[in-house]
Amino acid sequence: MVVNTTQIPSLPVLSGDCQYPRGIVEELKKHVPVWAFDATKVATDLGNPKSANVVLLGALIEALGLHDIDWRGIIAKTVKPAFVDINLKAFDAGVAAARQ
Repeated sequence: MVVNTTQIPSLPVLSGDCQYPRGIVEELKKHVPVWAFDATKVATDLGNPKSANVVLLGALIEALGLHDIDWRGIIAKTVKPAFVDINLKAFDAGVAAARQ
């Protein structure tokens, strides 16, 4: 499992009605292998926090060893032309994060 550690508080958390859950990654690790990192920070450092999902995709592809598919080509064909470069950088950053 590839997990983004960025916390996204729900409305009840923001309003103070409940606390953000703690220990989620640790609980997950009891059941499955987990690669957890701050994908949103990685994407933000690249220039677009919205590309965090592609960072996670790159990490997942690396973690699963799915190297026989042209993922970069698929990304280039799938996203709007204006966002191809940032998404390819995000994908590569995710692959690199999983290798660490």
